[in-house]
Amino acid sequence: MIFFLSTNPLSSANPATVGQSVVFTATVTGGTIKPTGTVNFVDITNNNALLGNATINATTGIASVTIGNLSAGLREIAVFYGGDSRYAVSGASIDQVVNAAVLASTIRISAPAAIQIVDVVMKPLEVKAFPNPSSNFFNVTITGKNNSPVNLRVTDILGRVVVIQKVGANSTLRMGQKWTGGIYFIEVMQDNERKMIKVIKAN
Repeated sequence: MIFFLSTNPLSSANPATVGQSVVFTATVTGGTIKPTGTVNFVDITNNNALLGNATINATTGIASVTIGNLSAGLREIAVFYGGDSRYAVSGASIDQVVNAAVLASTIRISAPAAIQIVDVVMKPLEVKAFPNPSSNFFNVTITGKNNSPVNLRVTDILGRVVVIQKVGANSTLRMGQKWTGGIYFIEVMQDNERKMIKVIKAN
């Protein structure tokens, strides 16, 4: 059985400022029997860096961690429930905005004699999967910014490599038919650009 985390609220401060402590909370709900175990909090944007983990409170069903070292930018923070004897792994995520700290200073700006504006439009590297979640297979669409080949890698929640192959810059693949239930990360790399998405395979 796959169930999904109730994540409202997930962040105590959104947006936050660099250096500000943020409490990320996951309320884990299942059937009549409360889920047990731990929840991992991961910064997907920062190469799946583990921010921390917490044990689910048996009374409230809440697991939370306090993080004070998030770097500036738009960060995708994911929570992953590891499952127990009754419930399978599951996950959810939120976009966390972290603004740079504002320093008090005096700045003098000299206007340049001339400014040349150049508009550059570049098609970014993108990867999408549908349906997601899926109980059968995923259609994975890759759109490249040029015709260079794309390296594709799929890992499970424990970091084990499931698939690794080289594909065309603009292609659609069908994968996941034989994967077991759980959370997977699909990563594509082209030249110096890298994108990653997560997919959920239901039992």
